[in-house]
Amino acid sequence: MNSKNLIGGLLVGLAIGTGIGLLLSPVETRKKLVKDAKKLGKSLANETLETLKNEFNNTLDEVAGKTKGAIDVASEKAKV
Repeated sequence: MNSKNLIGGLLVGLAIGTGIGLLLSPVETRKKLVKDAKKLGKSLANETLETLKNEFNNTLDEVAGKTKGAIDVASEKAKV
């Protein structure tokens, strides 16, 4: 048996088992799982947005610093 087929089969079996387990679980458990999944999704979205915001601000600061440096060099050359 090919290792890709084995891994694929295991993943399919895992998904089917999880689905059956959710269908047979008590209503309270399903509600808690849905609530926790939504909470996790919001948390991940906020972290991703924060990371992107920080990266953007860092890049903007870097570009601003380089631009200021280029202006300073051009200004010095213009004085000479």
